[in-house]
Amino acid sequence: MGFWKSVLSVGSWPTEARGLACSSGKPAMQLLVVPGNPGYCGFYDEFMLQLARAFGGHDIDIMAVSHAGHDSAGLSQGKVWCLDSQIQHKVALLKEHVLAPGRPPAVIVAHSIGSYIMLQAIKQLEQDTQAGGTPLHQQLPKVVLLMPFLATDWSSTRQRMLRFAAHRAPLLGSVAGLVGRLPHWLQDSLLQPVQPGVEQHARGSMKALMTAGGVHNNFHLAQHEFRDLDRPADFGLIRRLGQRAAVVCAPDDMWFPQQHYQQMRSALPGIEEYWGDKLTHAFCLETRQCKHVAELVYASVTSSMPHLAARTAPGFGAERQLAAAAAEAAAGAAAKDTQQQQSDQALAAAVADMDVLLPEEPTSGQPTKVGMVC
Repeated sequence: MGFWKSVLSVGSWPTEARGLACSSGKPAMQLLVVPGNPGYCGFYDEFMLQLARAFGGHDIDIMAVSHAGHDSAGLSQGKVWCLDSQIQHKVALLKEHVLAPGRPPAVIVAHSIGSYIMLQAIKQLEQDTQAGGTPLHQQLPKVVLLMPFLATDWSSTRQRMLRFAAHRAPLLGSVAGLVGRLPHWLQDSLLQPVQPGVEQHARGSMKALMTAGGVHNNFHLAQHEFRDLDRPADFGLIRRLGQRAAVVCAPDDMWFPQQHYQQMRSALPGIEEYWGDKLTHAFCLETRQCKHVAELVYASVTSSMPHLAARTAPGFGAERQLAAAAAEAAAGAAAKDTQQQQSDQALAAAVADMDVLLPEEPTSGQPTKVGMVC
């Protein structure tokens, strides 16, 4: 089992992808991780590793895919994508790769604005499904939404600040491009006050955000998020999934605050939900939180797919826990030995989520033609 990275053609546009091939032969299931904003897939490396451990590493393929233009490799070529174009990008991703003929069923694990994007993409695919085709609920048996961003919250000071900043996307992109050219140690000094105590596995990802095209796309997407989601949350998008939907919530989440959580429970009685008292929206920054969220995803998926639980059950016992602990200890030792190498490679391994960069604010096939460019 090891990480792979690739550039996929999605809707005729190059898209960064990373993943873990955990199956020895044909996988029984796919896990597709969809990021928030910024949407670079590498930020979820640790989360994918913890997913692989939770599922026992048997017959599962795990992949995270970046949003269009949210990369550190210059794939955007000066173009920017809005919220609707990101939805069309994911429709193409599902059609051309995830749900292509011969592919196994796929579980969607979407974070933050990625949840809204995938809910809309699935809705469009279901509406477009022709009679006689494979029912989409068989191909997408589970959709796990991690702290979904479904509507803006004007009471949030930080959301108001980001709304203001988002209208200056080109300027912020230019500034980020300049910061990205600074020495690594100076970048560390500038980023430390923004997100203190960030773990080593995420540090290089934050520095890799500092590209002109990437940051321009981050804030351009944010601008459209604040515009398009400036209305009550549409919980009907979740309702249409029925028992396939599950939601993971955090207590002090500025993107899915308490009032939205209570509204969801009222609108969707009986919704499968998981409440993590010690989780934050930016869970992918910490190994501990990645592990906890991975276990919640495992619990949700196997509750709906008992046959999968039977296959992976041996990996969920004491032997798996000991093996995981040993692997984590070995990884920690290796990290110390390779810290300089990781620093040198930081800008090529990047990732993040817009809310990752801000402290939590307490609240009580054939290529599909996609009109992606905004």
